[in-house]
Amino acid sequence: MVSELRSVRDITQSIQGENCEAFKAKYSEMSLLLDYIIYLHISFFLICSEKFISKENEKKKPKIEIEVSQRMSYLTLMLTHLTNSLVSIRILVERGLDIQSKQIFRSYIEYSDISIAILGSTEFYNHYKQMGESEELDKKIWFKFIRPAALTKTLKNIYSNYADDKDIWDTVQNIRNPVYQRLSDYTHGHYMAVFTSSFTEGQGSTLLGRVNENIHNTMLNTIVYSYMFLKHSMVMIVQHQKIPFLQFGDEGLAYIKYYKLLELYFPTFIKRHAPSRPNL
Repeated sequence: MVSELRSVRDITQSIQGENCEAFKAKYSEMSLLLDYIIYLHISFFLICSEKFISKENEKKKPKIEIEVSQRMSYLTLMLTHLTNSLVSIRILVERGLDIQSKQIFRSYIEYSDISIAILGSTEFYNHYKQMGESEELDKKIWFKFIRPAALTKTLKNIYSNYADDKDIWDTVQNIRNPVYQRLSDYTHGHYMAVFTSSFTEGQGSTLLGRVNENIHNTMLNTIVYSYMFLKHSMVMIVQHQKIPFLQFGDEGLAYIKYYKLLELYFPTFIKRHAPSRPNL
């Protein structure tokens, strides 16, 4: 039994090694960009955590500032899961586990949508923070605010007042809807999604992982959506929470500088890998 388990381990490690080498050969630019976006998520978490998670001197702050701090503390918690999701996706795609990375990416979209709703809608936040008080209340809040149709309505209202860009909601929808719908097929075991993801043309079964062209789309969509979240959440913090990044100190200014590097490079990346994508 032990020798059989060792054989399985050896086979698994051999396949994973082959997948890692194939991944490096095909997706080096994408992986570096995703690594950079993960770094920005970590930095975002750190500057928010330092400023808003600490309860020191909270009672001395004006009421409005306490309320903002509490809301931002929720964002910090969400950033924990968003960052861990990106790290998980990065590990899984390198090992050729595309479907599993897609399932986690769907979770990333849902968490990022809730994060934007927390920042942009006081009504949403006031109800969301009541979850956990009772099962009955949780069901009511989920149905009225968090289920996909209700959350989409909240996001539409938020984006209708987004900076000076009146077309932003259409852009968000054009990016989000087709990706989310397809990811739902993989998460809920749609027949064709299960069938097509079990094999790779010319390479056979995807058992234990297989680096193939499907990973390109997963990586691309993850990069686009996570960049969009970083960009929009920053606007929400300044516009809705009235917190200029100067208040984050030197770390906040450094974060803006590193984000701007991403913003400058991103159009070049999109032209190279997805020229038909809408302008973010």
